Formats: sequence, structure tokens, C-alpha cells
Amino acid sequence: MNKIYISNWAKGFNQVSDLNLYLIDNFVKVIKKHTPNIEIVFLTDVATKNQVSQHVLENTTIKTVLDKYNNHKPVVGALVKLKTISEIEDEEVLHLDYDIVWKYDLNIILDAFRKSEFDVVYQKTESLMIPYYRMIFYNNKDKRCIFHGYKRRVAFNAGISYFKTKEA
Repeated sequence: MNKIYISNWAKGFNQVSDLNLYLIDNFVKVIKKHTPNIEIVFLTDVATKNQVSQHVLENTTIKTVLDKYNNHKPVVGALVKLKTISEIEDEEVLHLDYDIVWKYDLNIILDAFRKSEFDVVYQKTESLMIPYYRMIFYNNKDKRCIFHGYKRRVAFNAGISYFKTKEA
């Protein structure tokens, strides 16, 4: 695989923002400069596709697959991203957030992930006590039970998400 995935769901931000469009454009330019042989698959919605730059249109494979979530509230944007990642058909998946600046060859990261013992890699863990998660659990008391029985109750930041196999 010489492929990475990025995604943007406009409804998750309540709109297609100029900042997000800039970040997507910059991400694609930097990736293509440092890893020109990699395919960037951009999973998005029609609203975003219609506003991205010509550079993004020419340098990514765009798949408008996120409009099916438009009946959901913006607050579930992180869950939409995870659902989107889980629906990718490739055996190996590397999904990156486009707000991170990658000024080096991504093949180095891919090689390290492939050689590692890990089937899944996330950017980092996060405490469930940060305001974002506290709000989710406050508004959805029925969701609290998913952590019963676990000693280490954390969430995973999916800014970098790597899955070695489809089963992972």
C-alpha cells in the first residue's frame, strides 16, 4: 500500500470552513512534495468536494461517502470519522488528520508501522475527564456503561490511525 486516507465531514464542523479548506490544500501540497508516489484518498461529502482547490482535485482520489451521515448531529463528528475508517475496504489503512504538517517521507512511517508488533496504532490516549468527553457522557448517561469493568478508562485520539489488517 502506498496510500493514505484523509476525511472531512462538513456537517461535523457545521459548514465547510475556509480554515479547513486551507488545511486540506496545504496537507496535500506538503504530502505530495515529500512523498510524491503516495496516493491520497480523500473521503468527504459533496459540500466539501465542491469547494476544495483545483490542486486537491488533481492530487487526491475523492470519494463522496460522508453525506449519508448528514442526519446526525455535528457533535458526533469523531464517531463519523471512526465509522468512515472502519468502512475502508483496504487490508491496511493509514488515516491521518489533515491539520498535522508532515514534512518528511511518509514511507518511513509506513515502514515502521509494518515492522512493528502492533496491529493498531493511534496518535495518543486521552483522559475521559477532558471537557469533550465529559459533555458526551453527561448528555448520554446510557453510554457510561461501556467502560464498566475496565481498569484503564481512556479514549484514543485518532489523528493518526493505522490498522495493519482489516481484522484489526
